[in-house]
Amino acid sequence: MDRVSDGERNAAITAVEAALTEGRIVQADRDRRVDQLRHAQTASELQMITQDLAHREAAPAWTTYEPPRAGASSETPPAPQVTYGPPQDQLVSAQVTQMYGSKPAGASKALILVPIIFFLVMAIGAGAVILSVIGNATDSSEETFEGFDPFDGFEEPGQAVPPDLFSPGGFQDLLDALRAETGGSAVFEAVLYEEYAVTSAPAEPQGRRAISYYFDGELSESTKSTSSYDRFDLSTIDPAVLARLVRKVRMLIEDPTSAYVIVRKPEQGSTTWLAAYASNEFGESGYLRAEKDGTVVDRSVS
Repeated sequence: MDRVSDGERNAAITAVEAALTEGRIVQADRDRRVDQLRHAQTASELQMITQDLAHREAAPAWTTYEPPRAGASSETPPAPQVTYGPPQDQLVSAQVTQMYGSKPAGASKALILVPIIFFLVMAIGAGAVILSVIGNATDSSEETFEGFDPFDGFEEPGQAVPPDLFSPGGFQDLLDALRAETGGSAVFEAVLYEEYAVTSAPAEPQGRRAISYYFDGELSESTKSTSSYDRFDLSTIDPAVLARLVRKVRMLIEDPTSAYVIVRKPEQGSTTWLAAYASNEFGESGYLRAEKDGTVVDRSVS
């Protein structure tokens, strides 16, 4: 069995980063895959982790434009000219004069000023009436509506409160959503942030086929794959242990901006269930590995 080289592993990680940049996977899915790639030993493992990320070419953009035929003119043909009778402008002028009569010189300015003055007088009067009504309504309603908020009790759309997955209630919401969707709380692995999680759940009662679910208060299916890890019951994990481990890993670096925990059943010969990561905007990161009860067995800072 050929072991993968660092170059092959880095190329696979680059493909995962590109998928995140293009919006085809979420941050938690990226973190899970990168962690798996760093531990992959064979080319088949690399392919299994990235096989669903093959880049799809964009569909060609079709146009309905057709070029003009040879010899055809793109200009609009001019309107036909009237070749009989008096000129058109004289004819229209004669019709207007016949219908409305002719106006004396200098009458246009006076006619324009009359409606302007009328509307100014009406506007001033209406403004005075409106101001009087508003003043009376304000005085009479100060005591009646003092402290009244017409929007009190209404929540702004799109302002749903995100879950706290490191709290007992938020963690229980995740378990309930998994049970409703899959019929149980068995998973191959789970990546948990404070406000969302990605879990890899068995697709069948037996075997390693897996379905990845994204949870942020609502559960939605993400991708399908094959897992190399053993399944376990996520309900056996204590969210209080996860919360303590996250606090510890955040203390390893300055100003952490992201922290999460990966939960997996230990491989043979290991007791490590939990791997916690924290990072900041400068690319500095901290890492802790711990047993199921939160006992730290390994730590590093880079």
